[in-house]
Amino acid sequence: MTAALALLAVPGLAAAAEACAAPPPASILPADMLARVRRGGPFPSFCSIPVVPKDVPTAAFTKSEVQDIRLDGRQLARRTGPETFSLSGTAALTDQLRRQAAPPPPMTPPSEADTAAFVAAMKAKAAPPPRKH
Repeated sequence: MTAALALLAVPGLAAAAEACAAPPPASILPADMLARVRRGGPFPSFCSIPVVPKDVPTAAFTKSEVQDIRLDGRQLARRTGPETFSLSGTAALTDQLRRQAAPPPPMTPPSEADTAAFVAAMKAKAAPPPRKH
């Protein structure tokens, strides 16, 4: 029975291979690539199939990782739920923080000497360069 099914599948495989081997319409490919397709070449062999990767995680490992992530999510939701904090008692906290904060030093107006020195420095910067005759 299996041999009969295999014999029936061979013509279908051959037809599928011929359909895949037909070059695509010229409008999609550049000329040099179309020439390469029409020229043909050797079909790949079973040796050209890449080896099975060794670093693929197993299904059991993936399942355990998903379960860990879900557990972490539940713990996070439990820790940050609405009942884990409140906004009451903020007045006492703000009063305490205000008492601890140091006020900035008082502003003092600049002295006349500081103002005169600043004006002189700005005039020196704003003076035009000497003219060349």
